Amino acid sequence: MKSLMIKNIALGLLIAGCAASNAYALTGVSAKYIVGNAPVIKSLGGKDHSLTVSVSSDADGNNTVGGRAAKVNDYVVIEYNLHDEDGDSDPSGKVVKETFKAFYKSASGEWKEASLTESDIKFSNGKITFKITNEFAGATQIGFKVLEKTEFGLPYTNKWLKVADIWSKQAPGQVDTLDPTDPSKAPSDDINGPTKDEIGSNPNDGPGEQKDPNKITNGPIESDDMRVYILAADSNDNYSITGSTFVPKQGGKYRAVVWLDSNGNGALDSGETDLSANYNFTWELEGTYAGVGATTDSLSQNQNITLGQLNNDSMYSTTYKAGAQGYKLKVTATAK
Repeated sequence: MKSLMIKNIALGLLIAGCAASNAYALTGVSAKYIVGNAPVIKSLGGKDHSLTVSVSSDADGNNTVGGRAAKVNDYVVIEYNLHDEDGDSDPSGKVVKETFKAFYKSASGEWKEASLTESDIKFSNGKITFKITNEFAGATQIGFKVLEKTEFGLPYTNKWLKVADIWSKQAPGQVDTLDPTDPSKAPSDDINGPTKDEIGSNPNDGPGEQKDPNKITNGPIESDDMRVYILAADSNDNYSITGSTFVPKQGGKYRAVVWLDSNGNGALDSGETDLSANYNFTWELEGTYAGVGATTDSLSQNQNITLGQLNNDSMYSTTYKAGAQGYKLKVTATAK
């Protein structure tokens, strides 16, 4: 019994000692959260807040194209390294996918967000590839936005990068995010970023780096649906499209247009897009008459032309037997 009493007293002292210890413990908690380093997107050449861009004829980006306008069914290939000194990453491209959007400046000058489907765009580690679909036809610029972001870490975001012209040599524009050091700010709170109008606010914002500076394409984006039409004026100077039976005449008034013939019916239908403002025009004669071939001299470099009425008009070569008679009228449209 005596032994039991000693054990109880010892246990009581032990419990009392613990309580006394806890009662006098002091704690301190930092006002701010522990942070690491912000993620940075780098171009393949190592430039901070930059990406490497090319236009390719294949989805894997193996055939960079240049020396011509980009076309529908080409691919925009964006490559980068997502650098984070703490080791935070985005190995599957999943996080970048949540923030990426493509845009284009339409022939009318309006900025629009591209309606890309899952089959049109592919994300992987350090690479984004999207198809130039029919909606890009006639576009003068292609742009995009993406957020420097990792799946975890604090801060998990850095800057929004905005590009208005994938062919520009300038660096992307940068837009701040919500407080990236506050974990209570969910990624969804900052998922939208710059609007389409903000993307176009500086038309010279580029990706920062071209994959092959010797192979740079440009706009307007060409399409197999684009046509160059010759319109003829009536006596009231109203122009209408000419058909296969059209016979041009000396003294006649004509106009060239570049048209996106979406339904392929060969007509200038309401609602289709006139792309003429993005092109320069060169009028020439083509063919041979009375043994004299047409020269390469242009008749005019305007959208409209009035053919000389007389055979000896100054717009015709002196080698021609009868002015423009016997030749075909030709117009070539070249992107500005």
